Amino acid sequence: MSFSDETRSRIYHRTGGYCHLCGCKVSFTNYGIVGARGAWEVEHSIPWSLGGTHHLNNLYAACIPAIAGKGLYNENGESLEWPHESPIVSRAQKRNPDEQPLGCGLTGLLFGARFGPGGALVCGIIGAVIGDAIKVK
Repeated sequence: MSFSDETRSRIYHRTGGYCHLCGCKVSFTNYGIVGARGAWEVEHSIPWSLGGTHHLNNLYAACIPAIAGKGLYNENGESLEWPHESPIVSRAQKRNPDEQPLGCGLTGLLFGARFGPGGALVCGIIGAVIGDAIKVK
């Protein structure tokens, strides 16, 4: 499927110009240019073949090597192998584990703010405890 410049721009900027699969920086001008530094394409979070849609909330920027590492095959049926040493890692897994409680605590605080100062405090504490319990590799 081809995407308009505006749609590609919205997808690119929504991920901050980073691949949503491996977290590397991608170049807006190198869209679809295989072999170029920062080359990327639009990736479906839920694959089209598994019922995913072409709606913007299902479309993300992904570098071409990361897409190839997902087990895609070329026109000859040969597997396109992941070019890096490590498997695809989500951004959450790349973060410093010490940041996890803070992020979850702030999320809880924001959620709890809907219920007043007491709710913000309780939800913030619960979020920090949950964040501390999450194991990041």
